[in-house]
Amino acid sequence: EFRIMNYGFPLPTSCFLIPNSLFLCILVLMFLQMMVKSMFNQHPFVGVGLQHFRIQFDSFYNGMVNVPFEADYPGASKVPFEFRIPDNMYQSLLAETGMIGFLGFTVMAIYFLVAGYRQAKLRNYSLDRRLQLIAMLSVFAGFLVNMVAYDLFYWPGQYIYFCIIIGILASYFKAESKAKGADGTEKQLN
Repeated sequence: EFRIMNYGFPLPTSCFLIPNSLFLCILVLMFLQMMVKSMFNQHPFVGVGLQHFRIQFDSFYNGMVNVPFEADYPGASKVPFEFRIPDNMYQSLLAETGMIGFLGFTVMAIYFLVAGYRQAKLRNYSLDRRLQLIAMLSVFAGFLVNMVAYDLFYWPGQYIYFCIIIGILASYFKAESKAKGADGTEKQLN
C-alpha cells in the first residue's frame, strides 16, 4: 500500500509550493490517468456521463493511493470533492462522454479553428474586423491549449467565458453568410 504522508492530496498547481513534492504530484496524476483509462475501458462509447467524474470517483478509485486528509480537512475519510478531477479536460471528456462525445468536441474545435482561419483570409473583411476575428481565434486556441492542465467543465466562470467565445466566433460565420447577397455578390463587412 502506498501512502502519501502529511502532504494532503497534491494538485498540479500546488506541486511547487510543497518542497520535494513534484514526484508525489506526478504520481497522483498517474493514478488519475489510470482512473480515466479504467472509466473509458468500462464505458468506451458514451462514457460515465458528463460531469460524472466526481460522482463516479469512489467506484473507480478503489484506494489506489491512501491519502490522509486530516491535516487539511479534519474528519475527512476520503478524497475531498474538489480534488476529484483529472486536471485535464481532454481526459475528462474521454472518461465522461466516451468516444462519441470526445470526437464531437474534437470536430467542433477543429471546425471553429479551420472556419475561423478561412474567414480571416476573406477579402471582404475590413482590417478591424479581421483583427477582431484573429483575436477571438487566439483566445479560443489558448483555451484549447490551456485545457491540457485544467478542466474547463468543472469551473462555471471559465465555461461561460468559453461559450461566449464560441458564440462570438459563430456570429462571424453567420455574418459572412449574410454578406453574400442573393445574386452571389460579396458585400464589404465593417
